[in-house]
Amino acid sequence: MADLTREEIEDAVKRSRTLENSNLADVDLSGANLNGAKLSGSDLSNANLMGANLHRADLSETDLSGANLLETDLSEAKLRVAKLREAELRRAYLYWAKLQNTYLSEANLSDAALRETNLRGDNIWEPNLTGPDLRASRLSKAKLGGADLQGADLPVPGGKDRPRPDLTETNLSFARHNSDTKFPKDFDPEAAGMVLKE
Repeated sequence: MADLTREEIEDAVKRSRTLENSNLADVDLSGANLNGAKLSGSDLSNANLMGANLHRADLSETDLSGANLLETDLSEAKLRVAKLREAELRRAYLYWAKLQNTYLSEANLSDAALRETNLRGDNIWEPNLTGPDLRASRLSKAKLGGADLQGADLPVPGGKDRPRPDLTETNLSFARHNSDTKFPKDFDPEAAGMVLKE
């Protein structure tokens, strides 16, 4: 149970007050405007954030396990070392979000907008990434073993100003792909240990 009401949380965000390390578990913030909210280290487990605006919010080290983030705007949000186990992120907008070392076990990111997202680092295992646009995302050293990447659009070169993506250090062991999954040119999914689903 959250220590603060929805009204108190929204008021704190409007006044640019920090809500770091707050107990906000199970709170209903669906559709709330939390643009730029300072929520690092908070407990938002099982919170309803469906359709909320968390653009540029600081959610570093926040527990969002089981949270409903369906169609939530998380663009440019800081989610470093956040826990998103079993979180619902379908159709969430995560452009330019920072998800380094984020725990995404069993998170549902199907059809999420992940373009330009930073997914580098550890603790990313078995997320559902069915159908998202991952072009220009940073996946160096990401651990996507067991991930469902069917229909995903993996990083491809984005022009002369963008470096060629490097998936050689990305753990894709047992990640699932299908004929709709788009890979960078010359990438061999079988050599990377991926599993083809017909």
